Amino acid sequence: MLDASSRTRRFLGRHLFAYLAALAVVVIALAILLARQPLAEAWRDFDRRLVLPVLLLSLSNYLLRFGKWDYMLRALGERVPLGLNLRVYFSCLTMVVTPFRLGELYKLVFLKRLHAVPLQRSGAVLLADRLTDTIAILALASLGVGSTGGAFVTKLVVLLLLTLAGGVLLSRPMVQDFLLRGLERIPLTRSRAEAWAEAFSGGARLFSLRILLPTLAVSVAAWFAECVGLYLILVGLGTSISLQQASGIYAAATLAGNLTFLPGGLIGTEAVLLGMLRQASVAAGPAAAATLLIRGATLWFAVSLGLVVSLGSRKALRWNEVSREAADYS
Repeated sequence: MLDASSRTRRFLGRHLFAYLAALAVVVIALAILLARQPLAEAWRDFDRRLVLPVLLLSLSNYLLRFGKWDYMLRALGERVPLGLNLRVYFSCLTMVVTPFRLGELYKLVFLKRLHAVPLQRSGAVLLADRLTDTIAILALASLGVGSTGGAFVTKLVVLLLLTLAGGVLLSRPMVQDFLLRGLERIPLTRSRAEAWAEAFSGGARLFSLRILLPTLAVSVAAWFAECVGLYLILVGLGTSISLQQASGIYAAATLAGNLTFLPGGLIGTEAVLLGMLRQASVAAGPAAAATLLIRGATLWFAVSLGLVVSLGSRKALRWNEVSREAADYS
């Protein structure tokens, strides 16, 4: 008997493309309804020559993060063929706007189905991937809104030390046993407690300095590319905001959107972006236009790329089988 979460996952797996189309229509309709006039005025004045560079910056974000994902899998001894791994990674971008973080779950099941990667290994990579992304976004937010370079460096050093301390702790057998006992006491995690413990152990290996420092550097570069994208959009709209301000605003909005746990950070990211741009003395029209344009060039561009890859590789990726198995892991 499936619970409500499992039924929702299964429904989305079977009707994913219809769901995405309906969501896109709703978002576009709301954008037109709420900001039609200021958006039209701002778009009229926007330097359209910047559209391609902004999209290329977003694409570089996805490619850099894929490179980090592939590198961490290889660090754990999982050598997935590059073409297959690339198709899996980009097809899962389609599901960035689905509830329950389906894209992450499907990514793990794809690798298990198509290349026999144990869920514990891919789960460890997912844990390290999310952690390094979070630290990178926090670092960029600190750089953008911090009053001094010294304050930024202090925050970044603290974040790195906390991450390394967490990795060292997770690598200790005593800590792993403690986590295993704790997971066995929780009804939701009891059946897969050993798998989670192995994922934590694998994640600890990814926190060594040899692996952590390059992955963090790639994460910062990837997210900074999208910060530059927002800056170019604001320049194209005729604002005088600095790259440092734009980076802080975009990183803070991205973090806020992730904390809402809504699909793709919808509503939360847009609200923080708009509010912080207005606080930075950007006029209402350009602020609304910049918010919608950067979300289109990042979130919806990712979904579009994922759709292209998913539709072109649906049979090769055995989508229906993966959908059923992913629902069983709910």
